[in-house]
This record gives sequence, C-alpha cells and structure tokens, in this order.
Amino acid sequence: MGVDFVLEASPENSRECYMTAYKPGVRRMDCIRIKDASTVQTYTVLEIDYYSEPADMWMARLSPVN
Repeated sequence: MGVDFVLEASPENSRECYMTAYKPGVRRMDCIRIKDASTVQTYTVLEIDYYSEPADMWMARLSPVN
C-alpha cells in the first residue's frame, strides 16, 4: 500500500532526513522502505512526533539503513 509523504534533508546531519506522512501505528525504531523508479532505500525511525489533528499525521527523523 502506498502512502503519500514529504521527505526533506536534515540541516543538522547530511545522512538523516525528515519525513511527514499519514499512517497510524508508526513508532520509533520501525523501518520504512521508500521505493522510487529504480531503487529501494530502507530507513530507521529515530524519533517520531504525531500531530494532534489529524491524529494519524506525523513527522519523523529517519536514518538510512546500510
């Protein structure tokens, strides 16, 4: 199942990024896989904060898995 999201580079750490998305149940240390036309990258959720409204929207700090 696809999820719409926004991915932004971290200004503090060039290897990390921030993701904003809608999907309930995502927690710290979960893995997120992002697929584009030719590659798949896996990230670990380092931190996550859920918005109060809508309740399933969140922003997370991600680190790529080698």
